[in-house]
Amino acid sequence: MSATLLVDQRPNSAIASICKKAASRDDIDGIRAIAAMAVVAFHAGVPGFAGGFIGVDIFFVVSGFLIASSVMRRQQAGPFTALDFFERRARRLAGAFMTVVALSWLAAWSLFMPPDYETFLRSVRGSVTLLANHHFHDTLGYFDTGHLTKPRLHVWSLAIEEQFYLAVAALFFVSALKKWLLPTVICLGVISLVASAITLPGRPDAAFYLLPYRAWELLTGVALALWPERRAFVESHRKAFNVAGASALFSLMALVWLYDPAIPFPGLAALPPVVFTAFLILAGETRNFTSIALSFRPMALIGRRSYGRILKRLATRYELLYEALANVLEKFRNMVLKRLFDVLMSACAALVFAIPMAIVAIAVRASSPGPVLYWSKRVGKDNRIFLMPKFRTMRADTPVVATHLLSDPSRHLTPIGGFLRKSSLDELPQLWCILKGQMSLVGPRPALFNQDDLIEARTTAGVHTLPPGLTGWAQINGRDELEIPLKVAYDAEYLLRRGFMFDLRILILTALKVASAKGVSH
Repeated sequence: MSATLLVDQRPNSAIASICKKAASRDDIDGIRAIAAMAVVAFHAGVPGFAGGFIGVDIFFVVSGFLIASSVMRRQQAGPFTALDFFERRARRLAGAFMTVVALSWLAAWSLFMPPDYETFLRSVRGSVTLLANHHFHDTLGYFDTGHLTKPRLHVWSLAIEEQFYLAVAALFFVSALKKWLLPTVICLGVISLVASAITLPGRPDAAFYLLPYRAWELLTGVALALWPERRAFVESHRKAFNVAGASALFSLMALVWLYDPAIPFPGLAALPPVVFTAFLILAGETRNFTSIALSFRPMALIGRRSYGRILKRLATRYELLYEALANVLEKFRNMVLKRLFDVLMSACAALVFAIPMAIVAIAVRASSPGPVLYWSKRVGKDNRIFLMPKFRTMRADTPVVATHLLSDPSRHLTPIGGFLRKSSLDELPQLWCILKGQMSLVGPRPALFNQDDLIEARTTAGVHTLPPGLTGWAQINGRDELEIPLKVAYDAEYLLRRGFMFDLRILILTALKVASAKGVSH
């Protein structure tokens, strides 16, 4: 093992000049700007940027080229150790990275719901340990809709870079590879590309997120930097590379427009953007139309901020804003609009059914000894206990258990209890609970305080976070006929689909169910 390594046997001044030029090219900054803007536009859902995710592949090539050129330049300038290499990387990225993590953490703590906040914390742990790509490989596909609410998703590519730099350090600082560095890089790149193509059909997330299947893109850039005759070759074929550079630039723009998340990616589909980026880098060795266009000052300024910083700032701001707005709208819809609808409809229903309720109350009192209303302990939102009234349909001496647990429920019914249950008139006093805010018109039916199996199943499914309803999705799909697992499955489905139109559909179907008295077994 040697701390330093000369990559080329030409005079130090010659190789240093080439490497210095590679590190200061404005056209490279322009390429980085294209990569950053493409990815940010893709995440923002800008029309015409469905293939903007290839910006990551563009930057991988550029990053490999720049990091290899930087190491070569510093090795030529004097002793340069692996420790120096990582110290410079940390100094360049750590400050901005940790600032973004801290601000994201503060915003997530303020805005996210508990389940989303837990997911966010797991993604932060992956980001800080440079294993974000492994975290998202295990939890989320890049093209899933869930990426819109994962504010740290974009750091997976930075994690791949940092993991790759560990491998690059080993390559550059092992003296035994000095004469075989370029062939080694090419062989490793080919192996990685083949592995990516083979893995993609069966394990698409692994091919997308994990370094072994992405390394070939960065190694392409490294190979360009290690090619000693690169500049001379381009100079000798200037006209051809002028055309190739312009073609590559327009082809990349076309891919951003033509590609979409439905394409199996990366695999061989990533080869075109990688090859076109390599041609752009080569064409920039001489002054031509393409290099001038990419060196346009605003483009170069954007690119000079680096892909990492641009992506971290813009993507974080966009996705945190999206998440914040989504949470605010969700809370407004569930807490304000739904509550307003509940209050207005319950008040109207109380007025419409005032006379029928008075008649039912008199009938209950006259037909069976005991109170008109039966107040049962029920489980409400977040498993809080509340008292829910119903017109009494059971005799006063009936055991306090769920009706289906009684050996013969019909034996305990009052003379008009069966009619009240089948017509659902016994539920009308619950309008009071809706007006008080303990219940909603639509939601999972409240469990009895001692229905431990139902309470546990709903808590596991997250249904306990919903206010209980006068009617619900499970009610219209079977009511008393449903076993607890199926009932909870319907409640969980409602949790995912809840919204005004779905609530309205449930209310209409409930009215039809009540008219037919279906699903009531006792």
